[in-house]
Amino acid sequence: MRALLFLMLAPILWLMLAPANHSYSQNPAERSIEKPIQHKEPVDMEDIQVRDDQGLKSVKPGSKFHGNEDWLKGLTLRLKNTSDKSIVYAEIRVYVPTSETEDKPVAFSLRYGVMPRPGSDNFGLNPSQPIAHGRSVTVTLSDDDYELGKNIVREKRGNVNFNHLEIRVGMIVFDDGTAWKNGYSLRRDPNDPERWVPVDEPNPNLALRRGYYGRKAASVRSTSSKATELASHKLNHGPRQ
Repeated sequence: MRALLFLMLAPILWLMLAPANHSYSQNPAERSIEKPIQHKEPVDMEDIQVRDDQGLKSVKPGSKFHGNEDWLKGLTLRLKNTSDKSIVYAEIRVYVPTSETEDKPVAFSLRYGVMPRPGSDNFGLNPSQPIAHGRSVTVTLSDDDYELGKNIVREKRGNVNFNHLEIRVGMIVFDDGTAWKNGYSLRRDPNDPERWVPVDEPNPNLALRRGYYGRKAASVRSTSSKATELASHKLNHGPRQ
């Protein structure tokens, strides 16, 4: 009797569970990441990892790969210092288009270290060890920032199932007080230490607004308790072989 009852209920159970299973095993869509090369970039992006159903996997900029809807969650980047100085602060910007035509992307930030304050000796207060020449670090997009950014993307484009994004090296600050951004070597403005100006550029305002920095991107603001450092990180013990 029990065997007969099971045989009668089995088709019903299968119909109830089939939609959920079908949704879970749906084929991932084709995705891509663009990584423009800027002039004299001080860091090399050695590895880019995105999420799929099995976990994180390495992908190459400009190449197609497959990923599910949350393929950006846990985005992990391995950065190598290729400059001749030690880096105390690094920011990587990830731009997600809000539509195929709108020129106002949502910008995620992955950061290593803390931006030094002008006029104070706060390099020693930085919780992150400087990245020496040839050394590498790993930065990861936090879950809090991802969820916050995903909500912004959903508001702007109606869904979060985007197929491509762009990664750019943002602000890089060195231990000697100089910096790099948009292909330019920077120094603090002696008349306004809060402001950075190109070392050899007659029109500093034009230089700093090039590329995506001229666009009004919607930036993700961290809501986590670690407000001074938005990215988790770990310092590599030596140059990658």
